[in-house]
Amino acid sequence: NDSEIPALLEGAARAGAKHASYIMLRLPYGISDLFETWLQEHFPSKTGKVMHHVREMRGGKTNDSNFKTRMRGQGPYAEQIAALFRLQCKRLGLNRERPILSAQSFRRPGPVQLSLF
Repeated sequence: NDSEIPALLEGAARAGAKHASYIMLRLPYGISDLFETWLQEHFPSKTGKVMHHVREMRGGKTNDSNFKTRMRGQGPYAEQIAALFRLQCKRLGLNRERPILSAQSFRRPGPVQLSLF
C-alpha cells in the first residue's frame, strides 16, 4: 500500500539497505479476476478502491504491457506514488550511488550444454 511506503523504506534502511525500487501492481490475463475475487473474500470494503487505483494507473485496464509504463503505471496516482517513493529514498539516503558491478565471478559455460535431468 502506498501509505506503507515510508515505513517499509525506513525498515529497509535500518536493516542496511542501500538501494530500493518498486514495481506497480500488474494484473495480466486471468490474474485480474482471481485477484479481484480474493479481494472480495478477504477485504470486501476495500475491493472497489483497490481496483479503481489499479485501473487508474493502467489506463482504465488492470494490465498494461506497454514497455514504458508497465512497471511504473501512469497518471496522477502513479506520479504521486513515484514522488513519495523518491522523496522517502532521498530522506533516508537510499539510491545515492549505483552499485559497482563486477563480472569477476562469471564463468563462461563449457563447450557442451549441461544435461537438464
